[in-house]
Amino acid sequence: MASGGEGARYGGRRVRALVALMLSLASAPRAAALCLPSLAEQGRRLHEMPAPSVFWLELLLRQHEACWTADAPHDRLRVFLYGNSAVLGHPEAAEDTVSEHLNALWESAHLPAHAFNFGFVTAHAVKDMLIVHESLRYRPDVIVYGAIPADFWRLVAARYIAGAGPAYNGLARMMRTNAGAVLAFAAEEPPGLARPLGLYRRAFERLPRRWWRGESWPGRDVLTFAYTATATRLRPLAERLGLVAPRGEPTSGNPAGPYDCRATHRHNARAFNGWSKVNALAYLAQVRDRTGIPIVVVDWPIAHEPAEDCYNSYFTNRIVKSYRGWLAEETQRLGMPLIDLSHTLLPRDFLDTLHPNARGQRKIAGAIAPFLDPVLRRRMAEVLPAAAPH
Repeated sequence: MASGGEGARYGGRRVRALVALMLSLASAPRAAALCLPSLAEQGRRLHEMPAPSVFWLELLLRQHEACWTADAPHDRLRVFLYGNSAVLGHPEAAEDTVSEHLNALWESAHLPAHAFNFGFVTAHAVKDMLIVHESLRYRPDVIVYGAIPADFWRLVAARYIAGAGPAYNGLARMMRTNAGAVLAFAAEEPPGLARPLGLYRRAFERLPRRWWRGESWPGRDVLTFAYTATATRLRPLAERLGLVAPRGEPTSGNPAGPYDCRATHRHNARAFNGWSKVNALAYLAQVRDRTGIPIVVVDWPIAHEPAEDCYNSYFTNRIVKSYRGWLAEETQRLGMPLIDLSHTLLPRDFLDTLHPNARGQRKIAGAIAPFLDPVLRRRMAEVLPAAAPH
């Protein structure tokens, strides 16, 4: 057994080797199947819980299980699931997320399909579509996009704002760290996203282009990735040795108690100004038409905690009704299946207003699976003829 000093030197060599490997990504072809060690949970999600430490998508995608399986035999459907922190399954462990429950259901039904979780914390449709854009190289067969009204807030997080809180500034860091990808995405002029991406483009084109700045080459994220990937592997040993306490039960806020509906009205008046100004569905329709990949949209459940004429502390009844009406009309116009989960969960199935608990995640998977079944079976006949049922 190595001594403590030898172990430290060995660990240091591994970290330096990992940093060197990630530095090579700056010049590696984007489509190359050069995958990285997972940050946590065998790469079953884009980032670790409860919040990301790394924000550069190039690293996050290359540590994901979709990268590690991209060149495997194509004997089962690759179902890519996108959305906000609720779709990600925050703050539950990977085993208690919708994607893992879907995988268990498909395995029991002998359906050759696997769900890949591409959810990312914070609600922001432009962020979700950027992840879609960057992850298409990993060969999805079906795309499922789960959305809530908050994803379509009139929001451009292009700069840090003191006192704005971790949700907004975390999103700003994510978008700024991926400024190069955002600019490339904007240059394609994707339908439905021209206005918000135009605002990002004007903000990011003025960023100084220096290798040590996160906005032009995210060196900080490389070092953070090396540290996090190493630390997550050492944590089980540290827990056994009593050096750190085992993780407790996940928490994410609390169901809303009494709240001021007037404050919700004021927030909604500032945040929403026509759903079509950020239309992720229009871009997804273009992806479908260009690639042939079926798109399924899911109206993800949010808690109903009524007070006066508010649906919950985030949204008024009017906003929720308007959003659901637009979602139904737009998916019908674009010819996309829509799975309505608005009445799927009970109050006890939520950790807080926006995040289902482990029981809620299991119920969502059970509700989605029957709707996805015909989509998957049609797609099997197209791309997995040997596995298609006769």
